[in-house]
Amino acid sequence: IYLITRINDKLKKYPKIINRNFIKSNDLQNELSDSGSQFRIFQWNALGKSLFLKDYKVNSQLSNWDEFRSWRILEELLLYSPDIFCLQEVDFFEDLRAHLESLG
Repeated sequence: IYLITRINDKLKKYPKIINRNFIKSNDLQNELSDSGSQFRIFQWNALGKSLFLKDYKVNSQLSNWDEFRSWRILEELLLYSPDIFCLQEVDFFEDLRAHLESLG
């Protein structure tokens, strides 16, 4: 609950989370449905800071790792509760580690 409160506080001045459309694999979905098992995989390319600053023109407020980007990743991880998640190009993983460890 503490983490959710902190995320909400950090993100209250930013745009709301976007609605995501998920892709289901029909073949895999049929196999999992038959076995009664399902799982959710979450993949996020956080776009490393060096690439972010060099190649993209984005509102500097939204590009701030400490104030926005890390908190949005945590928000989505909590919202979608994946069984497996993969994060690419995370320059500041140690910043996320403590929060992720608190989730189990």
